[in-house]
Amino acid sequence: MQIHHQFSSFARPSAFIAVLLLAFATSVDAQPAATALPDISYEFRQESGTNAAVVLFDPVRKLYYTVIAGNSEFPLESFNERGEAKGQYMAGMDTRGLWYNPKTAALEGNAYGDAGTFLHIMTGDGGVSGDVKMIYEGVSPPDDQCVGAYDNKLKKIVYFFEGSLFFASPKNGKMKNPFALQLSVGAGDYNFTTVAYTGKENFEFALLNLYGKVEFYNRKGKLTASTQLPETAPLPDSFRFSFANDRVWLYSIDNRTWNSYKVF
Repeated sequence: MQIHHQFSSFARPSAFIAVLLLAFATSVDAQPAATALPDISYEFRQESGTNAAVVLFDPVRKLYYTVIAGNSEFPLESFNERGEAKGQYMAGMDTRGLWYNPKTAALEGNAYGDAGTFLHIMTGDGGVSGDVKMIYEGVSPPDDQCVGAYDNKLKKIVYFFEGSLFFASPKNGKMKNPFALQLSVGAGDYNFTTVAYTGKENFEFALLNLYGKVEFYNRKGKLTASTQLPETAPLPDSFRFSFANDRVWLYSIDNRTWNSYKVF
């Protein structure tokens, strides 16, 4: 009995240390990688359009969706976590931003200029029915070309414009309290249309620095981390940059392909 008691006492600190190590590992994993690692890619199956605007991930259906900006008849497509095509549809709107809203379990987005925001009516298998429901119209983001993202925690649409973030109500588009980011280079040295929302604490917002980095900012506007991209990665100054499912996505016009880079 005494020997059994000694081993039990010894096991307790070991278990405690294991928990601490696990917590430490989890904390380390939450940091963005210093260098981006190439991962899955996706080539559009439809041929129209040029500027792919966004990639988003539906965590319930385990599907990615992507859309090309510029015309309501341009492609909207879905693919799985292996990069395999699952569905081809039409954009339905002259889309800029597109995101998954967990509250509606649907794809929502913002269109060009003051065309407003909208919701795609989904089918049960993750398909896009083709029916679009308008949420609001007549209110513009800071710039007509802004690719909006959805901040799940604040429940706000977020836009990037001239070095600042703008937060808009998803119900009526009204914006309040924009704040400037502590940029590492001039505002003109970033992809000017797009901010990405990561959902990662202290690294909530991502910008594409045209010198070859993805930069992460917290809710106070402070630059908290950056990830170096491979030399071969495209560096578009508008559109063609996104973040979904722990990955940065960059689009190549030449082969109509999104390439992802694992950063979390």
